Amino acid sequence: MRYWILLLICMQTAMASTPEKKTIYGYVEKVWVEALQQCLPAKLDTGALSASLYAIDIEEIEKDGEDWLQFKVPTPKGLTTVKTPLLGSVNIKKRKEEKKGMKSRSSERPLVRLKIALGGKQQEINVNLTNRKGFIYPLLLGRDAIKAFQGIIDPSQKYTVLPKKECS
Repeated sequence: MRYWILLLICMQTAMASTPEKKTIYGYVEKVWVEALQQCLPAKLDTGALSASLYAIDIEEIEKDGEDWLQFKVPTPKGLTTVKTPLLGSVNIKKRKEEKKGMKSRSSERPLVRLKIALGGKQQEINVNLTNRKGFIYPLLLGRDAIKAFQGIIDPSQKYTVLPKKECS
């Protein structure tokens, strides 16, 4: 009997401390990227802090006296060119295979802010740009983005939320 009472108390405590309105996402979801006007598959990765987007031909340009970036994103519909303000840069720790023969343990990546939709929610998030050619998913959403979308990740699931109709 004591065991059941203790179990009930633990369950009530856990339920009371869990914030409401959390959405359960799979480790892969379809994400609408406003700047691309299309969907990309995204890996939701709690081991990463920030979001990364596969981008090539990244150029810094000036627009109205401000620093902007122009870059291309390989998508299922071909290369899509994006122009957006440059927020700055971030240092990202290199993976083990990237470190071979290199002195630096991190790489500097440009940082932009993009509007994305995941399920029925839309957020503007900071995204660093890098060549993700060797990765399966062109977009990675780290903890910052997962928190912004008030998410919980179920690593046994994929595509748990309905994407925008344009993603179908």
